[in-house]
Order: sequence, then structure tokens, then C-alpha cells
Amino acid sequence: MDSKSKHSRRKFLKIATTSLPALSLVAEAAPISRASAMPPRGKSSPKGSVSVVAANKQHPVLSFAVKELQHYLQEITGSTVTIGNNSADHHIYVGGVPPTAPPAAAQEIHSSVSGLKEDGFIIRTVGPDIVLLGKGDRGNVYACYAFLERLGVRWFFPGKQY
Repeated sequence: MDSKSKHSRRKFLKIATTSLPALSLVAEAAPISRASAMPPRGKSSPKGSVSVVAANKQHPVLSFAVKELQHYLQEITGSTVTIGNNSADHHIYVGGVPPTAPPAAAQEIHSSVSGLKEDGFIIRTVGPDIVLLGKGDRGNVYACYAFLERLGVRWFFPGKQY
């Protein structure tokens, strides 16, 4: 592992733990930018609300991915995670880039996705939000499941959930 990837992992963990305290993120991803008004480490926002936002609410695959993400985030955090709530403190965008993303960040995300192979995906932070974006429908679903796995969710076998 080179020092650049170590640095970006550390930087992401710092951003993730300060920008989404409600989820207590422990994941690896490349950060895009950091919000200037984030709470100091260890101090969480009193609200801390999280919403999952689909790029296309009518698309059945994205709708499925968003519902899965919502379900498992609620299971692991014990907090309510809404779908499509624009007034939430933090958002997880599935299948698209946040409308509030700076143009340079949006361009970097789109160029990263265009360079992926079929079903590839990226997980990025943009300020206090997270972007799960895949190349194609399966890529978006894979991004959601990979994100959940980085948070510690496992599917060992079908059947009873523990």
C-alpha cells in the first residue's frame, strides 16, 4: 500500500466520523471535499438526521437499492433513516451526484464512473454527504451493498436475521 492511499483512507475516516456521526462510519472511500461547517470530532449534531436519496425515484432497481440501504442502516443504527428527505442533515445519494455538489467535484465523480468497467461503482464523500454511484443498475446496487459491508453488515446465508 502506498502512502497516498494510506493518507486518503485516513482522511476519509476523519471526514466520515465527523460528518455522519449518526452512522458511525468505518469505511474506505476517496473524499472529494470537506464541508466547512462540520462539527468537531467527537461532537455530533443534535439532529444527525440521515436520508437516502435516489437519483430516479421511479426506477425500480434504484428504488430497491434505496429501500435495502434504509432497512439495514436502521437496523445497525437504531435510528430512523428517511428516503428522499431534503431537509435531513446528511444524505446518501444513490445513483447520482448531489445537486449541491461543486461542479469540480461532480465532474470528478462522473469521470471516475466513466472509467469503470461494467457494474463497477464508487463510494465518495461530498461535504457531509455520501455518494454511491455505479456504472449501470447493478453497479448502483453493488455500491449500496459494498457500503453496508464496510459498515459491518454481513449476509452469511439466507433465512433468519440476527
